[in-house]
Amino acid sequence: MAVIHFCSHNLHLEKIHSTPSHYHEFWQLDWLKSGQHIAEIDKKKIRIRPGDLLLIRPYTEHIIHYPVPSVISTVKFSLDDNYLVRRKYFLSKLCTGKKHLLKKFYHEYVGTHCRREYIAGCYIDILIIKYFLGCSPAALRDRLMETALEYMHGHLAAADNASIAEHCGITVNHLVRRFRRYYGETPGRILLSRKMHHARRLIRSGLKGIREIAEQCGYNDEFAFSKAFKKNTGLSPSKYRNLKFH
Repeated sequence: MAVIHFCSHNLHLEKIHSTPSHYHEFWQLDWLKSGQHIAEIDKKKIRIRPGDLLLIRPYTEHIIHYPVPSVISTVKFSLDDNYLVRRKYFLSKLCTGKKHLLKKFYHEYVGTHCRREYIAGCYIDILIIKYFLGCSPAALRDRLMETALEYMHGHLAAADNASIAEHCGITVNHLVRRFRRYYGETPGRILLSRKMHHARRLIRSGLKGIREIAEQCGYNDEFAFSKAFKKNTGLSPSKYRNLKFH
């Protein structure tokens, strides 16, 4: 059953803007009602039109551009079971079956009874499995790779392929192959994305200096951190802080 982390229904976006490059650890489903937006994933621009549904896989770096005022409904959620999904996103047209399930979901989610979130999660579960993933999670869950990801998140500064493989009791080559098969990305790619996500959050807070942030993200050299950060975001850490928050 899906666990809902965030839900907005018929959100009116009047301001033309773009989100920063980001990722999250849960699924994101966007339903565009009017206007248009453009999703940028792996430097590929996907144009979203009214009536389109866009499903973005967890740990997928993306930017959303809103070039005109739009109305959108968004759900961010986790699934109890993990699915072996190599595709980073799914784009599909709204059909009667999908629309029915989405209306049922929103009706339950805004309700007042005690089991509203559970029932709403069931509708999202059915929608995603039936219309997007089309597969059963049986035999697809890889708890060892889930352990690898948990270790990575808990040891952000020190983690690398060697330490993750040692923690899991497997070779580095085995780790990389198995991790990529399960999550669709190498452990190094997800580790870097996680570090940059953590760095952006610390920079936005304004509470720590660049050197300290670099150390917390596993960089002994401030220059190496700044180079990696600029490659990831297009801005140096200092320019990112000034541009976004001053």
